[in-house]
Amino acid sequence: MLLGMVNTLEDRLRQLSGERDRLTTRVAGGELEAAQRRIGRTEEQKATSESEPPRAREKQRQDEKLDERLRREIEALADALDRFRGAGPGTSASRSC
Repeated sequence: MLLGMVNTLEDRLRQLSGERDRLTTRVAGGELEAAQRRIGRTEEQKATSESEPPRAREKQRQDEKLDERLRREIEALADALDRFRGAGPGTSASRSC
């Protein structure tokens, strides 16, 4: 009778060990998938951050072009206003550009 109980316990131990191994593999697989998702998100963030400097430089270049164009337009308008007032072009004391 004791020998039968030992055999039953050994069978149960083998079953539980197999179940433990299967669960460990599933959990480890889930952790692996989670780690792979985190790696994927990190790679996407890296790609985004690497594309930012060229985009920022282009935006700065566009801003500088706009600034220059507006400066020229302001000068032209100031000259036109001076002419309209009869002071002659380029003699406005209020302009500092």
